[in-house]
Amino acid sequence: MKVMRVKSRSYRDKEYFKYRLNIPEQALKDAGFKPGDELKAIVKKGEIKLKKK
Repeated sequence: MKVMRVKSRSYRDKEYFKYRLNIPEQALKDAGFKPGDELKAIVKKGEIKLKKK
C-alpha cells in the first residue's frame, strides 16, 4: 500500500490536498468492510486503525 497525495483544489495562490490510501480488496473483505461503510480512524504514532462506526 502507498499513501497518495492528490490535489483537491486551488484557492488564490494556495493548493489544498487530500490523502488517499488504496486498500487491497481482500483485506477489506477479510475485515468485513463494504462500499459505503462509515469508518472511524484510531490514530497512534506510526499506526492508523480503521473501525466501523
